[in-house]
Amino acid sequence: MKRTFFILLSLWAGPLLPGFSADRILMDSGHNSSVDALAIQQSSGHLLSADNTGVVKVWNLESDKLEYQLDTGAGGAVDIRVHPVKSEVAILVNQPGDCRLSVWNWKSGRNIFTKKLRNSPIQFAYSGKGRYIFITQVDNPGMVLISSKDGRVYSYLKRLKKLFSFGYIGSRETTVMTYSNSGLLAYYDIKTSSLKGEIETRAELSELQVLQSSGKRYIAARKEQDILLIDRLNGSVTDSYATEGGIACWSADTINGTLILMEKKGNGRYALTFLKTRQGHFIPIPASSYLSDNPLEASPEESHPSSELTFRLANSPRSFICGMNRLFFSNPEGQIWQIDPAIQKPGIFKKNEVSPIQDLAFLKDKLLILTEDTLFTLDSQFFRKAQPHTLNSLGDITMNTQASPLPGNSFLKFYNEEEVLLWTKDNGIHPYVLFHPESGKIKAKGKACQTSLKDLKLLGTQVLTLESSGEASLSDIHSGKRLFSFSALGMTSLDFIDRHTLLAGKSLVQNAQNPLLTINTLTGEILPVKDSRFIIDNIQSTLKSQYIYASGLLLKSDGTVETRITKCSKKDLNRSTTVYKRKGEWLNTIIKMNQESKNPEIYGSMTGRDIFRIRQNRRKNWDYDKNIQNIFYHSGVIYIINTDGSLSLFSPASGRKILDFYLLNKEEWIAIPADGSPPVVNALETGERINTFSSSPSGRFKARIKVLPPGNHQD
Repeated sequence: MKRTFFILLSLWAGPLLPGFSADRILMDSGHNSSVDALAIQQSSGHLLSADNTGVVKVWNLESDKLEYQLDTGAGGAVDIRVHPVKSEVAILVNQPGDCRLSVWNWKSGRNIFTKKLRNSPIQFAYSGKGRYIFITQVDNPGMVLISSKDGRVYSYLKRLKKLFSFGYIGSRETTVMTYSNSGLLAYYDIKTSSLKGEIETRAELSELQVLQSSGKRYIAARKEQDILLIDRLNGSVTDSYATEGGIACWSADTINGTLILMEKKGNGRYALTFLKTRQGHFIPIPASSYLSDNPLEASPEESHPSSELTFRLANSPRSFICGMNRLFFSNPEGQIWQIDPAIQKPGIFKKNEVSPIQDLAFLKDKLLILTEDTLFTLDSQFFRKAQPHTLNSLGDITMNTQASPLPGNSFLKFYNEEEVLLWTKDNGIHPYVLFHPESGKIKAKGKACQTSLKDLKLLGTQVLTLESSGEASLSDIHSGKRLFSFSALGMTSLDFIDRHTLLAGKSLVQNAQNPLLTINTLTGEILPVKDSRFIIDNIQSTLKSQYIYASGLLLKSDGTVETRITKCSKKDLNRSTTVYKRKGEWLNTIIKMNQESKNPEIYGSMTGRDIFRIRQNRRKNWDYDKNIQNIFYHSGVIYIINTDGSLSLFSPASGRKILDFYLLNKEEWIAIPADGSPPVVNALETGERINTFSSSPSGRFKARIKVLPPGNHQD
């Protein structure tokens, strides 16, 4: 299907602001990966959602529109807490061997600080006014107090040698309340650590919440499949609520003292129970009483509401939160759900509107874009060599779409001017296919592998594959015949040195040496290459270049880890030069060689939030505002696939982003320029998914839509 028109969204702020351009233009879309955490800042009326790629979205609950987006680069298991009043969010990221706490300002996009933690915390939270972030941990001390301004660790509370599973610091920020699994509630002076008092209560409580209603007197907590209400003054349990099928999740609107429980009912069915706390008791209330902000006059003796809010879900929620008389929960598919107060049933609050871009390639200056199930071919002067990249040049764009011959977690490799190779990380019958996009025909298919592919490289008609098991093989692209195979323990990356020699990188086992080795595909000879790093995770080489680049980790004498990119000549692999080094473990470092340059030149990203260029031994770095998934270089422009599914174009000549490009689900697309000028879309309804914000007092303003068919400009 081809479309050759486009629509121009002109941003107007009304007659008082002629020529005004937007400060921020955002694509109003949900997440494209699992939403692991939700949080509500009641003081500003914002809902924050965070996914496992480090993208944090900030939704205005008055308009239900996306107002800010943070691309933190903090991939892994994510949890978040919001500052009580400031536009700041604390993000906790857990990965194997790596636990970090970072604080970001979502309005400025600034990372205030990032701090590596020795252990994964049991709990982390802001204090009542946000001066402190405190964590409880299985370590000594059991609680650590951190400045929310700069990440400085206070010496306060270090005298407390006990283990705590929960802590709470109120608005005065002078006393900390702790809970131990033994059932002890204790109160300590923050600065002196002196004990002010302690109370016995129930043991083995979890998920404690201090309710801010009723003079902050009560704690709601979970005890197995029951929810208890506990008096902070004497530790007594004043009420309890028992569930029948078990609690899937629950949340407390601590401001007004309402609890919402999601109970399992079996066969994918769930039920919501709404409990109001009053005078130390739970009072079941109908959903409408909370969701419509209509307090129900009831007494403690009233029974459960006659109507039960039940529904079905395909998956258990990843996160569940209530506040401001609204209830939200998320799932692994990236959707955010809410309970619609009008119909009293779950409905999607936000879902991903973007078809995430997985890979791209160029054929005769046509741009090929691959998503999970579709291959797009875009043709425009915009992608031609030596073409100034102005949005007006997108007016001639044509888009051809066809089903991907290898759907799933697949990628592209350029083969020749008419054909591309698609390969997949999914374990299937064919690990790769040779495809002719213009005719839509598959020219050849690879033979099945034992395990899923981890990487694939091409040199002429030779296909080099690396399986997740560490098995590597060399095959003919047309016949699929296996020409050579080998395996190495812990192999992580490999590439061609020349037509008969391979360079492989691996992760060293204890006391092993030299993570680089060469393999002769004619003789099978394997030789080690001198290298002091303990893991090599990315090797890049081309037949034209005389140099090989490799990124990996080095353990320094002081015990810290450093990421290094080295360059070595193919004539002498044992002599290498470090061209870029950075403190920390950056295992997803991206390196791409510029094959258009006569001189050695690479582009890449080490942190996922930076872009670098290394020309010979000179390096240039640029900051970047999104999380980078992959990088490509074509005709003087860096093409960047972001983890939010978008494609960005960046000019290394000016050091500035050109635009963000989004593919939508109905062959629609949006191009949002980085300079604040009007976006370009290819369908009228697509403009409704764009949010525009100004720095004026009103904040958000609407856009007029101007349709510009070829040769016919019409409002």
